[in-house]
Amino acid sequence: MSLRYEVDIVINKSIEEVIDLFQNRENDYKWMEGLKVQEVIEGQPNEEGSKTRLEFDLKGKDFKMIETLVKKNLPDEYVTHYEAPNVDNTVISSFTAVSPNQTRYVTDNEFVFSGLMKLMSPLMKGAFKKQSQKYLVNFKTFIENE
Repeated sequence: MSLRYEVDIVINKSIEEVIDLFQNRENDYKWMEGLKVQEVIEGQPNEEGSKTRLEFDLKGKDFKMIETLVKKNLPDEYVTHYEAPNVDNTVISSFTAVSPNQTRYVTDNEFVFSGLMKLMSPLMKGAFKKQSQKYLVNFKTFIENE
């Protein structure tokens, strides 16, 4: 069972500023709600093929995943793959200049479920999309206030 959707947002900063702040992984703690740990476990940070262990506190529950940077061709394409129990998620991020001081940020999200998540996923589509949109809003707020 898989789920695919796209979300986007317009950020009121230049594409250069957005890309610069996006690539600084320390900034993830400022906008990625619940992020506790971000540790590169393989490869070089922010380079294709690198793997990062991520740990979140989501409403009092620990959640862990492994992120692999599959492709880095900014601003056109930044592909990450996430592995968590019973869920694989691929996110294709892209950035487009709307004007000199506005940038459109788009994420194409695909989830593949197994185990119990396979049964629950049809009921959770809205929640997954809502969470993805929330991360974009948080990112926009962070960028515009930097």
